[in-house]
Amino acid sequence: MGCSTAAMAKSTSPPPDASSDLAFVGKTLGRIFLLGALGLALYLGITSLMNGALAGCSDGSGCDHVVSSKWGYALGIPVSLLGAVTYIILLGSDLKGCCAQIHAICRWMILGAALWFVGVQVFILGEFCPWCCVTHTLAVLGVLLLWKRSSPATGAKLAPALGFAALAGMILVQTFGPEKATTAGGALAEGQGTEVSAPIPEGPRTVSLHGGKFTIDVQEFPSIGDAQ
Repeated sequence: MGCSTAAMAKSTSPPPDASSDLAFVGKTLGRIFLLGALGLALYLGITSLMNGALAGCSDGSGCDHVVSSKWGYALGIPVSLLGAVTYIILLGSDLKGCCAQIHAICRWMILGAALWFVGVQVFILGEFCPWCCVTHTLAVLGVLLLWKRSSPATGAKLAPALGFAALAGMILVQTFGPEKATTAGGALAEGQGTEVSAPIPEGPRTVSLHGGKFTIDVQEFPSIGDAQ
């Protein structure tokens, strides 16, 4: 009797929920992708702040031009660091299971930013940064896998508007705001407006920068090697 009761209980137990297992795998992958995007964004931002060179991006390469251009900064701050902050907020709200509205705003910001920076590389700069593309790809995949379809009804349509409004503000700052002073992004790096006077038997030898705005006497500055 006891065996038959156990057998009946076993036969009536619900089957494993495959959808819940799939959701768990998707959420785990989404967090991993976002962590990868966060790590790359921090690497890009810190390297930019230190005026360093990205691995595999030589001076004058397309990657170097993209990262050092005016579109790589907002008010002098690398946009990759702004992205890193967004990734942290998104991950934090997902791990704690709270702040659904903030979570929704961040995901729309990330999706919009990915489209914007791909457009900048294609239509404005005409060059690509592999590091940036991989970062945005991981971020978008993470957002899609962590997408919360149970957003609160109140203000559900407000999240996309707020997310794109924040992105639009950053775009306006990039377009009309001050450009970060960097040799890689300015005319000096391109060799424009820079002239070196020819060697002469007598008299100072000068270097003219930015179309004559600055003139340097090479004799007044220390040099390495034969400065003739």
